[in-house]
Amino acid sequence: SCIQRHSSQVDHGVRARGVALMEVWRVRGNVPHEADSTAVLVALEEESLEEGDTVPVRLRLALAMAVVRCVNGVVDREQKSVRAAPVHMLAKGVGLPSWLVELRHRATHADLPSLRVLKAARSELLTYFEKAYWRPQLERLDAAERAVADVLRRRKKNLLENNDAATPIPHPTTLAAFLAPA
Repeated sequence: SCIQRHSSQVDHGVRARGVALMEVWRVRGNVPHEADSTAVLVALEEESLEEGDTVPVRLRLALAMAVVRCVNGVVDREQKSVRAAPVHMLAKGVGLPSWLVELRHRATHADLPSLRVLKAARSELLTYFEKAYWRPQLERLDAAERAVADVLRRRKKNLLENNDAATPIPHPTTLAAFLAPA
C-alpha cells in the first residue's frame, strides 16, 4: 500500500514518506477517504512513537477525532435513502466492526475513551483499510500492469514476426501512442 501497514518491521522513514505523499495528494484534491484516513492514523501512530505518549490527552483527542472521522467516512457513502439508516447497520454492511461504531458514538456523545482503547481502534481501522481498500487497489494495479505487459509482449512479438526492426519499441512515456497507433 501507499502507506505501509502498521508493522514494527516497516522503516519509519518509509512511513513518513507515505504520509508526506498523502499531503501532496491532499493539495491536488479528491483524495479517497480510505487513503486520507490511513495517512492520518499512521501519522498519529508515528507521532505517538516519537513523543512516547508524553501528552496522552492530546493524543487521545486526536485519535478519538480520527476514529469518528474514519467511521463516518466509511458509512456516509453507504447512506442511499432519503431517511438516514442507522450507522451500525451501514457499518455491518461494509464489514466495519460494530465496536468501532460504538466507540465512535462514545467519543462523540459521552466520555473520551482511554488511550489503550483508541490505539486498539487505530490498529483495527488500519487493518480494515488494508483489507477493504489497499489490497483491492493493489490487485487492480497488478492486473493493469499484467495487461500492459501482455500488450507489449504481443506487440513486440508481432513486430519481430513481421521483421519490422525499423519500428522501435517506445519509451514508457509514449506508451499510449504505441498502444493506439494513429
